[in-house]
Amino acid sequence: MDVRHARFAVATGVASAALVMGCPHAKPGTESRVAGSMSAASVQAASSDAAPSAVTVTNLAQPGAFEVANAGSTSVELASTVTIESQASGAWGPGPASRVALIEACGRPAPKCVRLEPGARLRPPAWSGWLCSAQCPETTNCKKNPYASGTHRFVVTTCDGTQRFAGAAFTNPDEPPPLKP
Repeated sequence: MDVRHARFAVATGVASAALVMGCPHAKPGTESRVAGSMSAASVQAASSDAAPSAVTVTNLAQPGAFEVANAGSTSVELASTVTIESQASGAWGPGPASRVALIEACGRPAPKCVRLEPGARLRPPAWSGWLCSAQCPETTNCKKNPYASGTHRFVVTTCDGTQRFAGAAFTNPDEPPPLKP
């Protein structure tokens, strides 16, 4: 296959996926398979046997605030640890080691996994951008507490580690916000 045919095949696949995703008469389950295959940057299956889940990670208006939602038709088990990735020279890599978890409120330990039923949404306490007093500053005792300026994104994974879901990029300013006592 020459380059022209390869480009046409890719363009046709993208157009077909867009039509199937928007078609109200598509076979049930087709949308999530197509969406999963078309958004490899946000959903990456570690195994080709695993059907992609429809989990979204959405940034909210408050800096560091985000929501995790299950838009699929089956429940999903997510690891409660949220990874922060940083962007440098246009590439994503490991970000700051800051404790961020899928919890409903501060003051309780995070479980190993969190189950999200279809249609469920979880809005954990926001990440402050500070590395020690990251999510629940009132429950931490920090001797050193550097601030993570720069471009980051939140990543959650399934509890079995077979799928990961990355949110959109957000930027922490160079000048940190004041620490709350």
